[in-house]
Amino acid sequence: MAQSETLGVVKLANPTRSIEDKRALSLMERTTAKIEGENAYVSGLLWRDEEPSLPNNYDKAKRSLNSLEKFENNPEIETDMPSRSKMTLRGYVKRLSKEKVPNGR
Repeated sequence: MAQSETLGVVKLANPTRSIEDKRALSLMERTTAKIEGENAYVSGLLWRDEEPSLPNNYDKAKRSLNSLEKFENNPEIETDMPSRSKMTLRGYVKRLSKEKVPNGR
């Protein structure tokens, strides 16, 4: 037996895994599948949360809109900043119907 084989390194039958490693392994086992007719596999994204926590940012968006309206009403500043109508044409802003507004705001 070679000298390097006696260093006392033992491969564990059940290695200890971190919570992140366990989640990644579980995700790989659940989502990995072979693509039919190809020599390839598809799998879920390991770095992505399954149910992301998205904060309600309605109030911040409302304040931003109010700021834009102040700019729009000031002719000196309006030339430096695209108006809301230009932003709407570019697809950055859209008007929601009353039914789509959360809490009827």
